[in-house]
Amino acid sequence: MFTLITDFDGVICDSAVESFLCAYNAHLKIEQPDAPRLLDGDRLSHLLHHDFRRLRSYLHGAEDFLPLVKAALTREPINCQTDFDRYREQFEEHLTFFQHTFYEERDYLREREPELWLSLNPLFEEAAGPFRQLAPFENVYILTTKRREDVEDILSYWGIDFPSDHIYPVSAREKYPRLRELMALSGSTPAEITYIEDQISFLPPAASHGIKVYRAGWGYVSPEQKETARSHSIPVIEKKEMARLMDSLRSKK
Repeated sequence: MFTLITDFDGVICDSAVESFLCAYNAHLKIEQPDAPRLLDGDRLSHLLHHDFRRLRSYLHGAEDFLPLVKAALTREPINCQTDFDRYREQFEEHLTFFQHTFYEERDYLREREPELWLSLNPLFEEAAGPFRQLAPFENVYILTTKRREDVEDILSYWGIDFPSDHIYPVSAREKYPRLRELMALSGSTPAEITYIEDQISFLPPAASHGIKVYRAGWGYVSPEQKETARSHSIPVIEKKEMARLMDSLRSKK
C-alpha cells in the first residue's frame, strides 16, 4: 500500500507572508522595544516582501528568520546558500533568543488576531486541491518543523480535516531520523513511499533507501537548489505534476 509523506511549509502551505510579519515584528521588538507591533504587512514595501521571499529558500529553521529579516532590510548581496550561511554566522549567539521571540510574535497573532493569522497562511491551491482528494488520509503523513497545532488549525481553516496523529512536528536536524521512523511505522516498503519536500538536504539520504522522493519546485526554492536536486537525480516537480502525482497515488488506495 502506498504511503505519502510530505513537508508542509513550501509544499502545502504558503506561510511566507505570515513568517515575514512575525519575523519583522520580532526584529522590531528586539531593536525598537517601544515601537508598535505591525499588523498589516502591506505597509512594508513590495521590494522588502520580494527579498524576504527570495531569501526564504535558504532558511534552515525558525532561528534563521533574524538573519533573513536583516538581510532583506539591508539588501545584502546573498545569492546562494553559502552566502547566507556565511552571513548567518555573525548572529549565531542570538539565534536561539530570536527564535523564541519569533514564536512569541506568532503566538500573539494566533491568540489575539486568529482570523488574520490564519488568512496569512494560504494553501498552494494547485497542490492542496489534489491533496484534499486523499482524504481520509489513512496513509498520508505530514513531517514538518511547524508545530502540530499550527498545522491542524491552518488545514481546518482551509477546509481540510487532517488527522492530528498523522502530523509529526520535528526540528530540522531530526527530520531525516523521523522520516525513517515513519517509514517503519507505515509498514510500507521504501518503494511504496513517496516523500515530497522543499529542502534538498533531506532528499538524497531518503532516495538512497529506495524511497521515491520529489523536490517541490513552487515554494521556497532557488535556481541553485533546483540544480542541486537535479545533480543528485532528485526530480523537481511543479504544481501541475503534483496534481498528476496525487491522482496516481489516489488510484492506489
